[in-house]
Order: sequence, then C-alpha cells, then structure tokens
Amino acid sequence: MPRQAAYPAIFKFEEKYGDEIYIVQSEEEVNRVAVAKIRERYADGWYPRVEDYEADLDRALDRLIKEFELNPETAPRSLEALHALKGSSDEASVAALFGMDVNTLKALPSSMSESLVDRAKLFVKKLTSTIKEYSSEIEDARDIELIVHSEKADELLKEHRGRTTNLARWILNARKDHEYENYEIDSPQLAPTAEQIESGRL
Repeated sequence: MPRQAAYPAIFKFEEKYGDEIYIVQSEEEVNRVAVAKIRERYADGWYPRVEDYEADLDRALDRLIKEFELNPETAPRSLEALHALKGSSDEASVAALFGMDVNTLKALPSSMSESLVDRAKLFVKKLTSTIKEYSSEIEDARDIELIVHSEKADELLKEHRGRTTNLARWILNARKDHEYENYEIDSPQLAPTAEQIESGRL
C-alpha cells in the first residue's frame, strides 16, 4: 500500500451551501488559509465584535444585580470588585454586598442573617459563572480582531495551558461546533507507482 502523505493535504470547510476545499502544501499554507477564512467570515458578519459581547455581559450583570435586589451603584460587576468587597470576615463581605454594616447584620434575627449569607453565596456563584462564561467569548473575539487587523497574522501564536499553537488555527478549532464552521484537514494517500502495481500482480 502507498504511504500516507502529510502534505499535500486537503483543507475542507463545511460551508452552508457546499464544501469549500483547498489543497495545502505545508503548515504555513494551512495557517494562511485559516487567516483568510477568519477574515472573510469577520467581514461577512459571522463573528460578534468585542463590544457586542461586552454589552451582552453588562446586560447579564444588570439582570443579576436586579434579581438579588442589590444597589446597582455599589454591586460588584467584576471578579476584582468582588474580591475587593471582601472584608476581614464573611459577615463583613455579606454586609458590604447588601449595603449595611456588620453590626446591623448581626442584629438581625438569625434566620434573616442566614438567609442573607445564603443569598450572598448564590450571588457570588452566579456572578463568577456569568463572568467566566462571557470572558471566554470576549477573549476569542479579541483574538479574531487581532487576526483581522494584524500584519503577518498567520504567524500569531496562542499560549494555552503550557502549549503554543497558531492563533488562527486555535480560533477555527474553538469554533468547530458552531453551525457551518466545521472543517477537516485530510492527508490523501499517494498514488501507487507502476512498480507497486506490478508487485501486487497475482
């Protein structure tokens, strides 16, 4: 059997109206095709902009703050603000979150103070998960805009968990599960030589 060749390879995008196929001869060509595809999709409006995600995050935080009946002027809207809110004790953190001093919190009936502590824990959990959910989307949107606007975008790299990869390839991989954004890179087999054909003759 002929050996499997790494390159040339087939770079196939599963587009809405049919596959789009490239023949690539090297990793560098794969990276250039990835950049070209990201720029094309960005220009066509496939990707939300950074400011769109940030606006969505702001609205989600507004809903969360309203749900917990917190003061919109003082409620934390970031993990840094949440960390800064913490006082010398859990009671101080809870009191600050609900806009009261520690003595007022301590003076409440135990059932009420315990309810506030539980609500504070739930708010912290929801705030953290909401910010983390949008942080990933915002980071990817920033990476996409970096690819769109940078010179030599095909040479940009992404560091993640101790590994380095091409940034454009990272974006394509991160979005493979999105509708019409799947792709494959297949290495075709080499055609058998005349000698290989002859050696297989019975």
